[in-house]
Amino acid sequence: MDVGDASHPLNAIGNLTVNGNGFTTLAVDDSDNVVRQYNGSVYQPRLTTYVVSRDGITRNNVLLSDIGGASAPPIVFFSAIDYSRLASVVITSGSLGTYLYNVESTAVGTPVTLNTGSSTNFVHITPTSKNLHDLGSTSSSRRRKSAGPASASTTRRGPAR
Repeated sequence: MDVGDASHPLNAIGNLTVNGNGFTTLAVDDSDNVVRQYNGSVYQPRLTTYVVSRDGITRNNVLLSDIGGASAPPIVFFSAIDYSRLASVVITSGSLGTYLYNVESTAVGTPVTLNTGSSTNFVHITPTSKNLHDLGSTSSSRRRKSAGPASASTTRRGPAR
């Protein structure tokens, strides 16, 4: 199940539910999170936050209009994807702004992969509980491009305890 791609932004998806069959991969592609025009002003991504849990993903995207000295009120887009019975989850980020990933938990047998871009990326594994047992499956992050700051990488294998 593909959500977003290099030509379709995630800003307008709102709420989505994906009921997999145990073999379904959810691919969330944020690579179209780019500079664009809204209400006559040019906006660029400033902070995109993903929160991943064993049964869903939330995305909060803050766009600011500060290009060329002009300033307009920020625009915030919020999306929620609830899911069940997935084989894997893959999130691919864009290349502008800062990305914050909070992986709070993962479902048993459902690996999560974060493909971070050349933007500034922060990956936090179980930041709220600080308990790696909340990871029911493999979680990993990897950089798609060589430019930019280094990305974090954490892997835990095995079922939750």
